[in-house]
Amino acid sequence: VDDEASIGEDAFVWLGSLVPLVVDVANGRFTFETLTAATAQRLHFPAYDIFLKEIDKCIKYLQKQTTPSGVELTDDEYILHMEGTAKTQRVVRHIGGTSWPGRLTLTNYALYFEASGVITYEDALKIDLSKKIDHTVKRASTGPWGAPLFDKALSYESSQL
Repeated sequence: VDDEASIGEDAFVWLGSLVPLVVDVANGRFTFETLTAATAQRLHFPAYDIFLKEIDKCIKYLQKQTTPSGVELTDDEYILHMEGTAKTQRVVRHIGGTSWPGRLTLTNYALYFEASGVITYEDALKIDLSKKIDHTVKRASTGPWGAPLFDKALSYESSQL
């Protein structure tokens, strides 16, 4: 095992940060520590190869996703995560006593919410996270009428709304 080819932490962080979705500079070292916890901080090539193949599957899956309704993504904008589809958990938007089921899409620049229509989704509401405005996004518990029923929630506050 000691003679097997392995990847060092610095190489992992550098190479991973070149490819969107693999790792970024902020969490690359944590990802490396997680992957190497059982192997004395050595990431052997077979494990690294499996990791890259799984990331490749994720990238291909996200590339197949439809872009939010009524939105044209910029050339350097790409989908990072999507919730509210048939294969993911349900997403509900709560404002006061009103709730809308829909689909949530996170890109490297914005968060999009598309309310479910009768047959298709309505045009997406864009929350631009890349602008230098006074806004905060944080974890929250939410539910109808502000009741903290669901712990997997995002709270967005902005002076622009």
